[in-house]
Amino acid sequence: MTIEEYYRELLKYAIGWLGWSEQEALFADVNSILIGVEGRVDLLNGLFGKSKKEKTAKDLPMAQRFKLFSQDHNAIFARKKKRDR
Repeated sequence: MTIEEYYRELLKYAIGWLGWSEQEALFADVNSILIGVEGRVDLLNGLFGKSKKEKTAKDLPMAQRFKLFSQDHNAIFARKKKRDR
């Protein structure tokens, strides 16, 4: 991953997942974004429950934990959309 790709991912987390403005995201330090995303993941796990993958993911880097959560979260909502049709 290049430095540009890394910062683009951080910007996606800050704006998309945390709801920050572009200016807030650009002026935030990396740790604030990562801790904010971790808190958001914890919140969503508390609301929707954790999968077996998430229970063993604590030792993974944050980016991998986020990716696992996103996959599980997308699968949950894909099933819900099918039921709603």
